[in-house]
Amino acid sequence: MIPKNIYKDTLDEISNQIAKYPDSNSNRLKKTLCSYFKGKLEPENMIVTNGSMELISLFADTFIQKNNKVVIYQPSFSEYYWAVNKRNGRVINIFRDPLKEFQLNLNELEKSLSYNPQCVFISNPNNPNGSLDDINIIEKFISLAEEENILIFLDEAFIDFTGETNSIITKARKYNNLLVARSFTKFFGIPGLRIGYGGANSEIIELLKKFQIPWSVNCFAQNLAEKLIKSNDFINKSINFFQNEREYVVKKLSNIKNLKLYSSDTNFLLINTEKTHLDSQFLLNELIKHDILIRNCSNYEGLDKYYIRIAIKSRNHNNKLINILESLIKQS
Repeated sequence: MIPKNIYKDTLDEISNQIAKYPDSNSNRLKKTLCSYFKGKLEPENMIVTNGSMELISLFADTFIQKNNKVVIYQPSFSEYYWAVNKRNGRVINIFRDPLKEFQLNLNELEKSLSYNPQCVFISNPNNPNGSLDDINIIEKFISLAEEENILIFLDEAFIDFTGETNSIITKARKYNNLLVARSFTKFFGIPGLRIGYGGANSEIIELLKKFQIPWSVNCFAQNLAEKLIKSNDFINKSINFFQNEREYVVKKLSNIKNLKLYSSDTNFLLINTEKTHLDSQFLLNELIKHDILIRNCSNYEGLDKYYIRIAIKSRNHNNKLINILESLIKQS
């Protein structure tokens, strides 16, 4: 939970700004982000957007044309497909292997280059399984794709849960084919404010900005994001909290017979329930009776009706979910 004083300070600060248009270029926030990344990015290497969804859309509008082939590593965020489809591009799905914990390797990544796509979408950590791929493998792939003039959209929306050492964004400006997407939504829990950003070389950023509508990010979101990215104590405590609670939940759920848990580095866990004979829709319906909402993952490309995703919450909420889930499985 974001400290209340951050909200209050933001409201006080923007009280005399809401009668004006927001900074269309988010200059102050960009400078704050540059400081956060220790000068490894300059303002011209950044674009601030109305959530990472706007960035996905801008990327498609800028670089994808009719019948362009686009590779998406699945299962993943469904909005990649939406963005490609609206541009009449041709989606090529390459599926992560659940038997390999959904992890990518360099051979699998190189496979996508053989299709000669316009671009490739990859999430790291991946949604819905939540685990990190090897950063060195991803960097090698970006370099290989650069040689073939293939663009890479690397979505790091959940990277904050793992720490900045796992991010590639500070290296983005050295590549001619890379856009790294980041979001305040996930880690800071502010989906209603819609604010994200991207890192790339200045040429890519300038192309994206040509398609961005003016004033897409409001002054409250810009101001709050500045304060959040400076809140080092909150960031570090949050990383530790989610790590500890995730380990606790994994330990408890591992004791429940017939559940298959996949490794995660984020605030959620992907679970296969096939051996329990309880499908995701049944579990969703039963848990919601107890005011617990889980994600039915059956509509993810490459997943079936036995996949669910759960969020890591407070210890009390986690225990409630664990106990009810265990009870439902024992009754089956």
